[in-house]
Amino acid sequence: QYEDDAFVSYHSDKQLCRELENGDDIKFTLMYDDRIMPGGSFFTSLGNAMYSCRKIILVVSRGWVDAALNQFEMDMALVTLLDDHKDMIIVLLMEHIPKAEMSDTLRMMVKHNTCLKWSDNERKQAKFWRDLKLELGKHHLEEP
Repeated sequence: QYEDDAFVSYHSDKQLCRELENGDDIKFTLMYDDRIMPGGSFFTSLGNAMYSCRKIILVVSRGWVDAALNQFEMDMALVTLLDDHKDMIIVLLMEHIPKAEMSDTLRMMVKHNTCLKWSDNERKQAKFWRDLKLELGKHHLEEP
């Protein structure tokens, strides 16, 4: 039923995505907005891309918070969540952003969805990757 493991909303760095797609243990298939085929409404295509994925990952950085397209992607993710009524959004906080600088929608996403925080500490990074892969891999455990 799903074409990809996750739709990824990010600002500029795909390093995180490369780690997931080329990992040693489990490789995930990811969809990005730059893979949406031209011709037709970008916004309709974006919504269809999100619906075709098991999860939606919001890779939140300061640049992501400031980009209008990423705000739209977050709103579209919220619509997808409300339509599907399931645990499908993963928020990755790649740097500290004070709650006062987050939009109301982002604060709600952080509070009510799986939220993982990046760290400069190598041990914490290993836990970050393990937890993210576990969240993305849940369907492998749930499906027969």
